[in-house]
Amino acid sequence: MPLQLTARFFGQGSRRTLRIDCEGRVISPRLISKARNGEQGRDYALRNLARQTGVDRAPHEDAAAYVARALEATRALRHPGNLVFGFALGDRRAPGSWPDGWRRPRTGCRGRRHEGMLSHRSTSAGGQG
Repeated sequence: MPLQLTARFFGQGSRRTLRIDCEGRVISPRLISKARNGEQGRDYALRNLARQTGVDRAPHEDAAAYVARALEATRALRHPGNLVFGFALGDRRAPGSWPDGWRRPRTGCRGRRHEGMLSHRSTSAGGQG
């Protein structure tokens, strides 16, 4: 007998703009933030940004100015947000196996976590999520 999973749809995650390099790879928003704000891991982030964009940092150039210049070599892609699904754990036939919040998906939950839920975020744009 095949295994059947029933998922509940909980809405859609947040919309965001992804930065795509010349080879079609997503440049991590966290990498951009570390490079721009000089956070821990900044050197690694700046090296990766230079490798992905092909834009080298000028000597004594401010990190924020360099990131802005490097991002000009990328393409912006509007991502509509990932679809959010939840799966019940345990026996689905047992009374009370689905928490009350799972009976009706809330409208406009865009990315909120639901208590007692194990969520799975599917990808809706080319494997990036």
